[in-house]
Amino acid sequence: MTKAPAQNLPNRLLLHEASDILADQLDCTAKHAQNLLERALRSRSLRDVVSYHSDGSELPTDVTAWREIEWGSGIVTIETSFSGSPPIHVPIVPLLDRDELFKTFKIDASRQTEAISRRGGRPIQHDWDSFWVELCRRVHEQGLPATKKELVDKMLDWFADRGNEGVDSRTIEKKISRLFAALNND
Repeated sequence: MTKAPAQNLPNRLLLHEASDILADQLDCTAKHAQNLLERALRSRSLRDVVSYHSDGSELPTDVTAWREIEWGSGIVTIETSFSGSPPIHVPIVPLLDRDELFKTFKIDASRQTEAISRRGGRPIQHDWDSFWVELCRRVHEQGLPATKKELVDKMLDWFADRGNEGVDSRTIEKKISRLFAALNND
């Protein structure tokens, strides 16, 4: 397969380039960045997507037809079929609009990848704000687990997925105890 003409479209990003930017700017693991990106694409938060067939021709982009994403190469396999015919799998190369990506994920386009200088004080070890957002999202979508230990384990896994394995279960348990008790009494 030939590469998409990304060099002719300077404001366009291949999928793996977009996920690398997210991983860097949001300070998360590559897998988490890929999940965020795929979720934004499938929910249509990112709409300006141009797809190229291997011959270089542009195709209409329908993310609902995406079957498999090869993150390393940025190639997506789509299933095309006509009524009554067996499915045909076609590789395409989607390109995302850089400005829309930055706007959707609230990334300052002028922000460099180098570390941003902070004001004084102790450096932040763990992103507790994102922890609470994720905890609320999980409870909202999946309900409250039967035990506090299950919830602690899920949140430990969440930290590990983000590349932050330095959080201990006791700290998480302390943070969620009151919330778990309040929600469990309802």
